[in-house]
Amino acid sequence: MSEVFERLIEKGAILPAKKTEKFRTVRALTKAENDNPLWIRVGEGESDIPDRNAYVCELGIKGKDLPRDLAEGTELELTVEINAIRELTITAYIPSIDLRLNARSTFIDELVKVDDVEQELDAQIGRAQAMSPNASDTQKEQIVSALTTASMSLQNARLDEDEKRKAVKQVRELKQILDDTQQATALPQLVKDFNEGIAGTGDIISEVPDTNERTKQAALLAEIEAEGEKAIREKDRVLLTGINERLRELSGRALFSLPATWVYHFRTLVNDGNFTSQKESTYFIEQGQRAIEKNDIEALKRSCRGLTALRPSTKADPIEINVSGITR
Repeated sequence: MSEVFERLIEKGAILPAKKTEKFRTVRALTKAENDNPLWIRVGEGESDIPDRNAYVCELGIKGKDLPRDLAEGTELELTVEINAIRELTITAYIPSIDLRLNARSTFIDELVKVDDVEQELDAQIGRAQAMSPNASDTQKEQIVSALTTASMSLQNARLDEDEKRKAVKQVRELKQILDDTQQATALPQLVKDFNEGIAGTGDIISEVPDTNERTKQAALLAEIEAEGEKAIREKDRVLLTGINERLRELSGRALFSLPATWVYHFRTLVNDGNFTSQKESTYFIEQGQRAIEKNDIEALKRSCRGLTALRPSTKADPIEINVSGITR
C-alpha cells in the first residue's frame, strides 16, 4: 500500500484557517490492539510524496481508546486547524462511537539522528548518479548545488542543532529536486528503452525457427512499434510505459521460441539442483539430455517443466508495514 500526501489547507491560506474532511479507516481495529494503531500523520509541504514534506505531528488511534471494536471502512472526520501564530491542532472524530482524539504540532527534527540523515543523503547521491546521464546541464547544476549544501550542513550537524535541522530540510529539498528531474527525464529514457527493445526483439524474432510463430511475432512487433511511435509523437509517458511492458513480454516469448534458450534453461536447472525428489529429478534430467541429443525441443520443454515443478517453494516472511490508517 502506498501512502498519499493530501492537502487540506493550501499554501498561502489566510490564518487562522480550519478545514474538515471525511475519511474512512483502512482496516479493522480491535480493543486489544494497542501496539498497531491506526495512524494519522500530518506534514507540511507541496509534494505528493509523503516523505518529501516536513513532519508536523501524528495521531494514533489505539484499541484502548475504543468503547468497542472498530470495523474496516468506519467513517472518520479529520479537522486540521492553524491559529494566527501557526500553531497546528489535528482532531479525529469517529461519529459511530462518539470518539474524539487530538494532537498538536511538535518539532520532530530535534529527535532525528544524524546517522540517519547521512544514510539518506548517501541514498540520494546514488539516485543522482543513476539519473545523471539523462539530466540536462541545468538539472545537474541544481542537483550538485543541493548535494553540496546538504553535505556542508551535515559536517557540523553533530555539534549544532541548527545545522542538523538545516540538513534535514536540505536533504528533503534534494529529494524533491531529484523527483522533478526524474519526472522530466522519464520520457527520453522510455523512448530509448523502446527503440532498443524494438531492435533487440526484432533480432530475436528473426532467429525463431518455426515459420508460423515467427510470422505471428513479427506482426505483433510491427503493431507494438506503430503504437509506440504514436505514443512518442504525443509524448504520452503512461501509454509508452505500457507499450514497453508489452515489448518486454514479446521479447520473452520470442526468446523462449529459440531452442538454445531451452537448452540453457535446462542446464541452469540441472546445475542449480536442490530438487524435492531425487528419483523424479534423475528421470527428467535423463529425458532432457536425450532430447538435446535428438534435437527434440518439445521433449526438452517437458523436462524443464518437470524439473521446475520439483523446485522447493519458498514463502516470504510477512512484512509489517506501518502506513496511514485512513483513506478516502
